[in-house]
Amino acid sequence: MYGANSGIGPMVGGGGSAVLAYTGTGSLVLPLVITAGALALGILLAIRARVLRERE
Repeated sequence: MYGANSGIGPMVGGGGSAVLAYTGTGSLVLPLVITAGALALGILLAIRARVLRERE
């Protein structure tokens, strides 16, 4: 299946299937939600810092 020459074949094949499994249908939803939340938090913190600077 992976070749019998060296022990690295199964590791490479296993890593490739893990990448394929991760990029399957619906599996990017959680990273996108986390990214969107982090972006929203960053924007809110930037607005808060700007408001605090204007008050001084």
